[in-house]
Amino acid sequence: LWSSFSLWLSEHGSLGHFILTALLPVFLYFFISRRKRTIENERILLQSLWLGAGAVAIWGLWQVFSGNAFVQGDWVDQGQFSILLIRMYGPLYNPNLLAGYLAMVMAFWTGYRVYRSRTRDGMIGIAGLGLLGICLLLTYSRGAWLSLSAVLLGLGGFGRKKGRYLLWGFVGLCGVILLTDSSITERLTSVFNPTGESSSALRLAIWHSSLYIIGDYPIFGIGWGAFPKIYPLYDYFLGENKITIFHAHNLYLQLIVETGIVGFLIWTAIIGLTLQTLWSQIKKEDPMSMGLACAILTGLLGGLTDVWLYNPQIAAFFWLLIGWSQRELPRTRTSSRKMD
Repeated sequence: LWSSFSLWLSEHGSLGHFILTALLPVFLYFFISRRKRTIENERILLQSLWLGAGAVAIWGLWQVFSGNAFVQGDWVDQGQFSILLIRMYGPLYNPNLLAGYLAMVMAFWTGYRVYRSRTRDGMIGIAGLGLLGICLLLTYSRGAWLSLSAVLLGLGGFGRKKGRYLLWGFVGLCGVILLTDSSITERLTSVFNPTGESSSALRLAIWHSSLYIIGDYPIFGIGWGAFPKIYPLYDYFLGENKITIFHAHNLYLQLIVETGIVGFLIWTAIIGLTLQTLWSQIKKEDPMSMGLACAILTGLLGGLTDVWLYNPQIAAFFWLLIGWSQRELPRTRTSSRKMD
């Protein structure tokens, strides 16, 4: 409601963008959150999630092997990353968005399996995670790599035996990858030199300009979808360049810029209440809640370097997770041993 009010006050907001990235995902949230949570519904959700992720992974791999992935000059800084030749983008047509989706799905599935007692399909799950992991690596999205790594490391230290196995297995796998693939190592270590690489330097400049926009529009913001129209007035990095900057490359700055401090606080309260609900269910050893919490936290950490919320598909997926998190545990067979 606040976002629509902010949009109504704005002279530059985009109604179409608001409908696709805010209104429709929120309708999906209410639709999902009002449905009764049953064992059968959860089984359908898991199957749909896995089949959808599998289809996206196959699409992305086909792009790579058919030569249709992005090459140098599109999403690759050739001057900084001479070894990096391609980046997978899948059906989202943006490697960073694809990486954000894959990271959230992998986090969900890992968190779910750590808390699930039965592992009759363990090898299938591991193979599926491996497939998604390959696709995630081929996006070369550093933000998604780091956000997923942080959540998995936290999950590994959570205390369960499976979590500790996950922790050491993940650390070992990362070590092998970094030692054997120089393109991944080159890409990841560039995080420590943000001013020496074009995309990182651009992000820093956009963040700096966004703070000035917030200073001029602190309460109501500039309106949903107005960033591309307002940002050129505060751009000091690109100057007369004709490149359009669509968002702030930081979810939290973007929310404050376009909905104001009040809108950001409302959004933060919704997310905080969702995580509080999930935590209460995790204490009851609910594997679904652990998976949802891991996926949502991965998305929130990824928001530090990108604005996945402004993509209709990713926004819908995220609010689907939020909606599912608001539902009560099934009244029967709530034990993690019976979730299958």
